[in-house]
Amino acid sequence: MSCRACHSRCNRLVKRPKWYPTRLLDIGVSGDSTWALRTCSKEPPSSPNYMTLSYRWGSVPCLKLLRSNIEELSTGKPIRDLPLTFRDSIAVARRFSIRYLWIDRLCILQDSQEDWLKESSAMRDVYANSSCNIAAAVSSDPHGGLFRFRYPADIQPGVVQLKFSNLSQENFFIFDELYWDRQVSDTVLHSRGWVFQECLLAPRVLHFTEKQIFWECFNDRKCEGFPSELRFGRRLKDFEPLFGATAPRNVQDRLLSEFAYDLWIDFINAYSKCALTRSTDRLVALSGLAKLYQEATGDEYVAGMWRSRLPWFLAWYVRKPIPKSSSEYCAPSWSWASVGGPVLMPRITPSAIPLIDVFDVQITPSTGDHTGQLSGGFVVVKGCIVHSAYPGVLGPRWMKIGDDHMRLYVKEDTRNSNSEQSTQIYFLALICGPKSPDTSSILTGLVLQPLARSSDEYTRIGLFTVLDPAELKYFGVRLRGRKVMLTPEREDLLSVIKIF
Repeated sequence: MSCRACHSRCNRLVKRPKWYPTRLLDIGVSGDSTWALRTCSKEPPSSPNYMTLSYRWGSVPCLKLLRSNIEELSTGKPIRDLPLTFRDSIAVARRFSIRYLWIDRLCILQDSQEDWLKESSAMRDVYANSSCNIAAAVSSDPHGGLFRFRYPADIQPGVVQLKFSNLSQENFFIFDELYWDRQVSDTVLHSRGWVFQECLLAPRVLHFTEKQIFWECFNDRKCEGFPSELRFGRRLKDFEPLFGATAPRNVQDRLLSEFAYDLWIDFINAYSKCALTRSTDRLVALSGLAKLYQEATGDEYVAGMWRSRLPWFLAWYVRKPIPKSSSEYCAPSWSWASVGGPVLMPRITPSAIPLIDVFDVQITPSTGDHTGQLSGGFVVVKGCIVHSAYPGVLGPRWMKIGDDHMRLYVKEDTRNSNSEQSTQIYFLALICGPKSPDTSSILTGLVLQPLARSSDEYTRIGLFTVLDPAELKYFGVRLRGRKVMLTPEREDLLSVIKIF
């Protein structure tokens, strides 16, 4: 591959000496009719390269690796008995003279929780060390295959001939600025949560779509319609500033750089739209990407967010309340991973400042992997917290603060977040800054409910914003021009609280 020879950034994530997954499929060479499961520690691969496959499991029964058939699959099985997507992937790998293939349902024991936990924590290495990831973009299950009947005219760019008074007649190409999104990102495969990190971590991806094949690496994006380069469209697969000259963390204050922050919230804004069969996988299916980020930045990963910028990350919100999808614990209430749907995070506004001090963050992993599934967690912060009587319905409304009223806009996290209602709700100020092109709010904070067991313990139920500068006094701040000033009264308003 010319990418391997010419693109240094595409080889950056590969480990030296060569790393292999626990198991690989030995698919032989062109003309061979069988495949076999190989345990790499017992039978080291004869060549250093392997490919991976991203696909949808679907609901149709399909062969999978079990404790009862691991020996049988190790002796060899006919390729013709595999589902079509797997057979097509073997053909693609052989076309690149690659002998080994990694497919999750055939390389991870599907009836062993211990093996699943071990292997799921290694996804960063499985995909980052592959030669290329094959993405079955438009198949809803393993039987759908990679290849489609196609018409060349469908992928030709539109051409318009225009003649200007002072110029000769010219040909202009018409491009769809959402070309990549419509044909790749919006396909059925990319609605699957696990696929998000698979395609980002792999150094190269071949997307097999309805009309054409797309190529993506850390350096380029190409397709049959644009074989030289596909320049337009958003690129999440650009990690170079994390490793290059742009420092991932500011030297003086050790904060995550603005680039690293913005890239991560782009990840979360996109990933949170994806679906997962098990809600408890919400952090597990992102753990490989989290490991990469932690390696690059040195920051501390806490429940889907980064410690050094935690006041900003805590300001995530949902456009409308999300039904609580599961009673199973996924993450602390202050983490975006605690809700089962799309979230949005704010951009950093240069003139805005955080209004809380983070004293402590503790998370409890379900296993030894702190980037994976959690069983508990809390954050201890010092900030200005005010309370009001619970109004019954949250939204844009006047809230009674002592003898005064304050106009707030409240966004609930989940529809039934108030099922166990308290007579009081609390408002913790997070960030304050002047209005900007990106936001009309000047103060953002958390809406909290107290836990019955202690007077200083809370759980998050939503986010609030303040639009009127006159109401900043309740939180001990004011604006002077575009500068945020702390008032002398603020010290009397501060409390140390714990949020679960």
